[in-house]
Amino acid sequence: KLLDKVTDSSREEFRISTAVERRKRREDIAAGGQYQGSDKVSVERGEGLVLNGQVLRYLGDGMYQVGVSGQGIQRITEHDLSPRSEDDDPEVA
Repeated sequence: KLLDKVTDSSREEFRISTAVERRKRREDIAAGGQYQGSDKVSVERGEGLVLNGQVLRYLGDGMYQVGVSGQGIQRITEHDLSPRSEDDDPEVA
């Protein structure tokens, strides 16, 4: 019986923490980030390496899903992104 109470208590705590996390995530997404879906961005990769990317969606907590040139789809922090104009895009003529 004690194990059942502990298990029920753990399940309830997990349910509450999951609900809180989901609510925070929805609030983060509703608040949005600096970038929106389809924004063209530069992705800083350290040591002076900067790649072209396109924001796919905001994930919350300052994280974005970004299609990065030659790298595929990546999770990138807002800190590592900067706006990219069409002048910076060699494919746009």
